[in-house]
Amino acid sequence: MFDFLGPGIDTKFDDILKTLGGIGQNNAKPVVDSIRRWRQSQNSSLIPQDIFRLQVSQPSALRGNRLYDVLGERKSLAAIYIMCRALIVVMQSLSKDALGESIGFNLEETTFEQFRRPDLKLLSQSANHRTNAELYATLLGYLANSRFISVTDRFLAELAPVASGHVAKDVDLRYENLVRGLKHIQIKVSYLPSRRSNLWIQSNY
Repeated sequence: MFDFLGPGIDTKFDDILKTLGGIGQNNAKPVVDSIRRWRQSQNSSLIPQDIFRLQVSQPSALRGNRLYDVLGERKSLAAIYIMCRALIVVMQSLSKDALGESIGFNLEETTFEQFRRPDLKLLSQSANHRTNAELYATLLGYLANSRFISVTDRFLAELAPVASGHVAKDVDLRYENLVRGLKHIQIKVSYLPSRRSNLWIQSNY
């Protein structure tokens, strides 16, 4: 999926995302809502017949419902990838308070919910699932620029069993995924003059 939709591969697609980012600077809520509605609309839309016929024509093609299931899964993964890339570009263009509390909370909640409980089997076997998990984490990192406390609180709550040593071996990968996601949370370190200490750690919040 990255090979077809990744940055720099399709310049027209990249330009569309940049345009969305520009529009979102002054219209964050409608742009974010439109991107998310588009993603939801892909759940109910059918696989185009030309794509289905192309797949059927392949010598090793699946048949019937199994083929529809596989194509539906690919379509869903592609829609998630496009949505996340679009939202990331929009978030990159926004000032700290441009998103607003309501839409910011809702976007943060739904994004973290998708990120925190991946299908572990698919995550270990599928590069596309890992790519989308990374994009969800990247989006959370940009959300943390304006919602640092609430985003990091979600990570800390999920990682609490690690601190207490109560982690089952069959869910190790889920916690590894959470820890990897933390790399996208930026913490700024500032040096300020002070009699007691000249080091202040300051978040983006």
